[in-house]
Amino acid sequence: MATLTAVVNTDLKISCLVEDGNDLLYPQATITTPDSSVFVVNLSHDSLGRYETTITGDNFSITGVYYCVYIPYTDPAHTITATDYYFSMDQILVSTADISTLAADMARSLGLEHDNSLIDLAQYDPCNQLVAARLRIFDSAINLNSAIVDELVTSTPGLLYSYMAVTTYARAGRMQSYRFIRLT
Repeated sequence: MATLTAVVNTDLKISCLVEDGNDLLYPQATITTPDSSVFVVNLSHDSLGRYETTITGDNFSITGVYYCVYIPYTDPAHTITATDYYFSMDQILVSTADISTLAADMARSLGLEHDNSLIDLAQYDPCNQLVAARLRIFDSAINLNSAIVDELVTSTPGLLYSYMAVTTYARAGRMQSYRFIRLT
């Protein structure tokens, strides 16, 4: 079983492969949605036993896991199952964000876990308590190590995100608030 990814209301190409290359079959895909409704699509032969179709985005109207079962038939009316072939199955994970958005969110999260990050421009109060600092997150350790510390320029190679941390204290040793403000 393969796991495919899709975005809500976006088209998705699906395919199945007949192991002996038979190009005389009429497969269908029966797809069960997260709310248990079912729809069926026909697949067309592409080449060398590969059958495919595009499911239109209006079929992916809700997020969740969709299950897709490929059923091979020997006739175009889809009444005689091709018993010499296995049924195959895929799961389709439908979300509201595409992979590039998720990748950016993951990079930001890793940076906030201090992966390839640099804290500089630190400012302290008279009690030597940190009151402000900048956090920069880089795409690699190489770019992190080549960054110039305490430089105000924001166009550093490999810079993904930058934040400003601001802390206030009620009294010495007693933090009142800590704000993390995204700059880029």
